[in-house]
Amino acid sequence: MPPPTRQPGLRGKVLRFAAGVIVLVLLGGYLLANREALTPALRINWTHLLLVSLGVWLVILVRAFQIRALLGALRSRAGIVYLMAINVATSFLNLLPVRVGVAMGAVWLRRQCGLRYARFLSLAVATIGLGLVTSGAFGLIGTVSSTRMSTTSRAVMAVICGLGVVVPTLLCLVPGPARPVFSGRFRRGLRRFVLGLRRIVRQRAVLWQSLLAQAGQYLLRCARLYLIFRVCGFEIDLPGILVVQSLIYFSTFAMVTPGGLGVREGAIAVAAEWTGAGFDAGLVVAAVDRAVWLFWIVALGTPATYWLMHQTSPTEAKAGGRALPESV
Repeated sequence: MPPPTRQPGLRGKVLRFAAGVIVLVLLGGYLLANREALTPALRINWTHLLLVSLGVWLVILVRAFQIRALLGALRSRAGIVYLMAINVATSFLNLLPVRVGVAMGAVWLRRQCGLRYARFLSLAVATIGLGLVTSGAFGLIGTVSSTRMSTTSRAVMAVICGLGVVVPTLLCLVPGPARPVFSGRFRRGLRRFVLGLRRIVRQRAVLWQSLLAQAGQYLLRCARLYLIFRVCGFEIDLPGILVVQSLIYFSTFAMVTPGGLGVREGAIAVAAEWTGAGFDAGLVVAAVDRAVWLFWIVALGTPATYWLMHQTSPTEAKAGGRALPESV
């Protein structure tokens, strides 16, 4: 009898989760040792919280319009409400240690509009590319125009943002393989993935609409952070906010905890230190922003997940609850 095989990737997941717990413990210990730094957060009233909440809702709405435009390029359709529900539900499920939100988003889109998993990967990669270009471009503007950054931090941020703009742009210009070297099912999936990316890139109108929507989300998040900084009495200029938001986005690729807990807060604190607002100020702003975001993701994500789990696909509805054969 062969020895039991270990689940692939399980050790890596455990190590990443353990590293995330360490980050959370370190940040929690720092805040506990510097409790007086949280005092400025008491200046926030219900009006401020409502405005910050509005920023969260608008980002969810704009992202739904962006995804609908990209789905159109892939010859698929889904309603705005359905896409908003997927947005909050995936964010909610990503708070779990196994981070199943993205996988469930793929399942829900396949059920609703027949989007194949390879095409979902095309959609995800396109969204990441748009985020890299947007965050890189705005981050470069903030880095160049900021008067508070040191030479070292300016150089580091310029390299990060520059790569964010250059790498996705070059990949868009490189043609995909004419003949995938793999065979069988993987070859078909790879072909669908490459063709999906080509469809998005070649439809310039859709690409520009998606890029504008990505920029809108970026600026809404900047406005949300700027409001919290100012209400708490911390001084930060507009270029500094651009640097903070760009570093937040790039830190998502290093998130090892559920929902990026601790990593995002550390990125905001570091960026605030670079831009002259101060490390403690960044932690306070990050804590307030996280609390508001977490409240709405849980409050909206719980019913959204339940609703999506009980939705009937269009093919099942036409067949009276019996799934129809999927078209090729």
